[in-house]
Parts: sequence; C-alpha cells; structure tokens
Amino acid sequence: MQAITTKFLPWTNTLPSRIRAKCGKNTTTISTSLLNGTDMFNHAYVARKLCEKMRVSGTLVCAALDENSFAFVFVPESGEKFNTFEVPPLPKKKDKN
Repeated sequence: MQAITTKFLPWTNTLPSRIRAKCGKNTTTISTSLLNGTDMFNHAYVARKLCEKMRVSGTLVCAALDENSFAFVFVPESGEKFNTFEVPPLPKKKDKN
C-alpha cells in the first residue's frame, strides 16, 4: 500500500498555479484555475484523479503535511488484512528533585 502526496505548485512565468499528486512513479497535475473548492478538497480532487489514472479505488483518508501539502492513504475494506503498528508511549521524564 502506498500513500498519495499532493503539493501546491505556485505559478511561474510560463505555467499557472497547480496541484500535483504523486504515488510512486505515478503523477497527475491539475491547474488550480480548473478547481473551485477549498484547499483540502482541491487536493483531494487531484488525488482522486490520480487514483483513476492508476485504476485503484477505495476510501481515502487525508492528513495535512504542511500548509501546501497533504497525504492521502487508503482505508482497507472490512476483512482486508493490513499492517498496523503500535507506537509505545514516550518514557516519563524523571524529576530532578
């Protein structure tokens, strides 16, 4: 299972502002002038277009990486096996007293 990352690309002298979605070697880029939603929904739209290009489907969960980038991961269908990792709690700091 791979994550899809999206990134806002500002305009240049020759290109309008756009959003690029990447997953491994697969990419899709769409001009923001063609989009009319909020930032997260625009990023989700471009991620969905990449899914269509890769011929994969499922439910995506989104997380912000920074103010211009998002990550999307698939939520497995019920009954599908997937890896989970438990993160141990941080050790408590010892008092200096």
